[in-house]
Amino acid sequence: MAATDGKLRSHPSHLPVRVWAILAVAATISVSAVIAALGGPTEQLGALFMVGWAGLLVGSIWALKVGRGLLSLLLLLAFVLISVVLVQSTCATPEAREVARRAICTNNLRGLGKALLDYEAVHGQLPPVYTTDGDGKPNQSWRTIILPYLGDVGFDVGHYDDHEAWDAPSNRSVVESHQLLFICPSDSSLSNDSHDTSYVAIVGPGTAWHPGQGVKLSEVKDGPANTILLVEMNNSGIKWAEPRDLELNNLPLGITKQNLLHALSNHAGGFNAVFADGHVEFIPETISWEDFMALLTIAGGETVDRSKW
Repeated sequence: MAATDGKLRSHPSHLPVRVWAILAVAATISVSAVIAALGGPTEQLGALFMVGWAGLLVGSIWALKVGRGLLSLLLLLAFVLISVVLVQSTCATPEAREVARRAICTNNLRGLGKALLDYEAVHGQLPPVYTTDGDGKPNQSWRTIILPYLGDVGFDVGHYDDHEAWDAPSNRSVVESHQLLFICPSDSSLSNDSHDTSYVAIVGPGTAWHPGQGVKLSEVKDGPANTILLVEMNNSGIKWAEPRDLELNNLPLGITKQNLLHALSNHAGGFNAVFADGHVEFIPETISWEDFMALLTIAGGETVDRSKW
């Protein structure tokens, strides 16, 4: 009976560790699930690390309790390594975060550029900046026209009906969706449920964009590598599916040709642009207006010296 009593008395000494372990894992998994559900791929990866972090901690304690010192040491080492990774990811400098956001922006524009060129390969010309209905009213944006050419690049097309107007009730659920492909993560004006776009075409005399009619690449006499198709724009105020872009002769309120280059920038020092050959380039804010206009025109015959930027 004494032995039995001894077991009964010694058994509870293990109970706090077990209870603590169960609660720690349960709490970590719960928090991780919430982070994964609300966050993006980066947050989901962090949540996975958190689960592994808790599991290694509990495992190392268990190994120590049962007398497996080497296993405990290895588990604790792995625990420390994952802790270092978590701390580094949490304490990443603003500069490091901006580098990552700028890379995402570049990839977004690269995907849009590829879709534009795929459209051109099929139709023999780039899409018009927008199509019009029977009354001449803007109907479909280039952004909705290229939906079939986006493929699996992070866009959820849903049930968009291009036979209806972009803002028709049948298209509302798609138009009011949050589409990451059209959003620069450095665009601070956009919330997590925003329907706006960070990427616009620049419409004006001599550019690659015209209402109702596309431009053939053979018409780009200045060379596709020297002709801008799309730029990013901070706080554009344009819905991603809206048939509206940036018109040089009708700039938004508060934007002038003197501050336009700064208004385009979501990043320190400049903005991303995709060219007619599909490559993405970071354009510094210090570019002269003459050089910028030369990059926008398709057959101006200008020579742009990028070394001056």
